[in-house]
Amino acid sequence: MASARFGNIELEIVQHENGQSTYEEFGSQVGSGVHHLMFVVDDLPSVLAGFREKGIVTSTHVRVGDDEIRWGVLDTLELLGFNVELKARQGFG
Repeated sequence: MASARFGNIELEIVQHENGQSTYEEFGSQVGSGVHHLMFVVDDLPSVLAGFREKGIVTSTHVRVGDDEIRWGVLDTLELLGFNVELKARQGFG
């Protein structure tokens, strides 16, 4: 994996080599291409709730403590051809 930041844009380049991973699953379903776009949002719970209301759920999310979600990956592969990752601005470095 290689990553670089250009102002407020971060680019990650990942090449799956072996073993099970989200990238291996993506490659077998789609082939090569954009795995996800990530957006930093101010109110992650509200944004996730808005997507849930439209029938788009998280395939993965990480909680800190009992209920604070720090980031989530929306299951948009079939709809968009790539996943959408959302991160909470608070704690994003």
